[in-house]
Amino acid sequence: MNELEIKFIEKFCDKYSPESKGEDILSRIDRIDGKIKNIFLGIRMLRDKAEHDFKDMMED
Repeated sequence: MNELEIKFIEKFCDKYSPESKGEDILSRIDRIDGKIKNIFLGIRMLRDKAEHDFKDMMED
């Protein structure tokens, strides 16, 4: 990574994962990656529930 990429990642992590301040850059990236995966998992679960509820509604 070049210096510009590192500065961007640090600013991004400072904003979205302030608890990771002081950790090395790879740990900070892993922490953000975990948060993003959890967000997408939540969205997928909501979508699945909405599809299930819609099918139930259409059957009634």
